[in-house]
Amino acid sequence: MSDSHDAAIRDFKKVLDQYTIKACCGRSYVRVSKLTEWLRSKYYDKWTQADRLLEAAYRHRMSPALPINREELCDGEDCCLILFSILLDLGRGELINQLRRQDKVDRHFPINLLELTRIFRDMNIEDADIVAEAFDRLQWKFFPVRLDLGAREYPPNRVLPFCRKAPINDKGGTAQLFQIGVLEEFVSPKLREAVEQSRYENDDDKLGPVSHYP
Repeated sequence: MSDSHDAAIRDFKKVLDQYTIKACCGRSYVRVSKLTEWLRSKYYDKWTQADRLLEAAYRHRMSPALPINREELCDGEDCCLILFSILLDLGRGELINQLRRQDKVDRHFPINLLELTRIFRDMNIEDADIVAEAFDRLQWKFFPVRLDLGAREYPPNRVLPFCRKAPINDKGGTAQLFQIGVLEEFVSPKLREAVEQSRYENDDDKLGPVSHYP
């Protein structure tokens, strides 16, 4: 790998770490809106960070042309920047064009391990099962729950992006109640409007505006 390709991956890892937060449950989640904003940002001239990382991911290609372009990666409802980020984190960014060819895009994920295994086996790569298992372990932190009005139950794999959690009924009782802090990017517009009065600015530069939910 050339020095420029090494530098591109190092920069990605640094930014990914910057936007990774530990939830109250101890698991980590990624501020994907911030990460994808960086990926779309300008690097040099007409190049974005995504362009730079595509060059790094496909550095061993035989053809001058990339097998996937920036528009297919970044644009519209069929964007697959989060999937590309997961693959880059695994060191397998060169697989993104095959995922995209199967119409696997960000809005279809997360999915279960059985389906992931089928997808990667269809790519005819030797280590398909290993890649599927590694992808499954990583995908959950890239797709934390987005909270909305109304109570819901979430599968145990989903990460609840609670950055603050404090008990509010310490005088006993049958149920323990907590006040929860959640970054606004993980809150639906309707719920954000409903709890507008609880919003506050956070001093932690890894965070941002937070809302409390009793």
